[in-house]
Amino acid sequence: MIPFEDLIRELGEKIGTPLHVDPHQSCLLEFSPFLHVQIDLDSSADKILLGTQLGNLLPGPYRENILRLGMIVNGMMKIHQGIVAYSEKNDSLVLFAYLPIATTTADILFDFLAEFLEHAHIWEEALRRGEIPKIEEETKSSGFFGLKK
Repeated sequence: MIPFEDLIRELGEKIGTPLHVDPHQSCLLEFSPFLHVQIDLDSSADKILLGTQLGNLLPGPYRENILRLGMIVNGMMKIHQGIVAYSEKNDSLVLFAYLPIATTTADILFDFLAEFLEHAHIWEEALRRGEIPKIEEETKSSGFFGLKK
């Protein structure tokens, strides 16, 4: 196996679910009907990309307020939990992050994914309700929606 495949397999062991990499060097994790995280090996094979769609954004003041908040949050987070961005292709808000494969272990990925999921959940839930998310500068994770290491 290659390091990325090993990393995904070990992450699955930590989560308690067998995980594997598809032929495109990708693994899709479904945490709820509304929250899916895709983990990919980038084309250079140097970085791991985590990404999730948070929700659709129609043109108007709400989208402008969400995008403004996204820029603020991207600049203020002391604990890196991903980058909030707008996808023109899908008219949606996304959250993504890169991790260096050379130094990322299953433990590091597990911990980062827990923080990433917590951040994504806040945004996804607010967008689904048509609200502005309430983001605190530093959040603490309780694991994958209650799962502990």
